[in-house]
Amino acid sequence: MRFSIEREGESALSTHYQPNYVPSILLMAISLVVGVIFLVEPSLSLCLLTLILFSISIYGVSSERELSCLINTSTGILSYKRGGILGSQHDAQNTQYNISELKTIEMKRHMGRGRDTFQIRLVLSANHQLNLSPANLNFPECQNLANQIHQFIGPEKPLIAVD
Repeated sequence: MRFSIEREGESALSTHYQPNYVPSILLMAISLVVGVIFLVEPSLSLCLLTLILFSISIYGVSSERELSCLINTSTGILSYKRGGILGSQHDAQNTQYNISELKTIEMKRHMGRGRDTFQIRLVLSANHQLNLSPANLNFPECQNLANQIHQFIGPEKPLIAVD
């Protein structure tokens, strides 16, 4: 996972998240090898293992998306890009919003077994949400990155934590 925030002069801030597809692709390759072994030596347990591994790898590949956002205060435009599956144009999204539509910056908590993870989102009018980061940041990391965005945008847009 690579998530970065960069200032582009005094009036622009960009965020970028580049997912790591390698674990999902390796899992897919392992499931294909197990599937070939199943063809040679059929058994129900190998069939189930192949289906489980392949399903997990497909989910991992299709759910991770590249996320980019450019907030430009001189133009008043917020440009958002969500990449397609495996970085392709399939199911990609490019949109622009007025910065005046921005209501809050959120640190969203995802509760799990053993530890909670966090995600940075922008909430626009009509409760439209833009994910800026993946949902696996730890709290200090999320808070630091969200504070950088909040300081750039200014105190008139609140930074809030939500469950």
